[in-house]
Amino acid sequence: MRLSVWFGRESAVGGLVARLDVNPQPAGARDTVARVGVVGVNHLAFRTQDPDRLRRFYLDLTGADELDGAHSPIRIGQTLLVFFTSEASGATDDPDEIAFDVDRSGFDDVLERAGQLGCEIRGPVEHTAFSMGFYLDDPDGRRLEFVYDDRGVYWRE
Repeated sequence: MRLSVWFGRESAVGGLVARLDVNPQPAGARDTVARVGVVGVNHLAFRTQDPDRLRRFYLDLTGADELDGAHSPIRIGQTLLVFFTSEASGATDDPDEIAFDVDRSGFDDVLERAGQLGCEIRGPVEHTAFSMGFYLDDPDGRRLEFVYDDRGVYWRE
């Protein structure tokens, strides 16, 4: 395994380059440079005519954590939802879909909350032997899906 850290000057582009080898590889082995890529979704920004109403809907539907900050953020898992005022009304005729991962108890909880909120629920549907979901629309018409994947049975497929 080789870990490369670049610090010194590189002649071709004038950058800084240095190399630190940890557990050097045998001669002729291929270098592997660890890369940090996209690791998740930071936030979803909702534009709506009524940010307070939409924020309350998501809080009531998901039991999200209320946070203080600009654009009235809430946290669902590791993702923030933020709310902006917009003059446009509702989603398009063919809205995007936002799919949330939930655990088994979260699936049942959000399904029950959606019913209590009077949402029109489509499903639950069984996607595969280990995945199920249900669908609804938020008050602005965005299509939402809540998905439970039983990762303990992936091997069955």
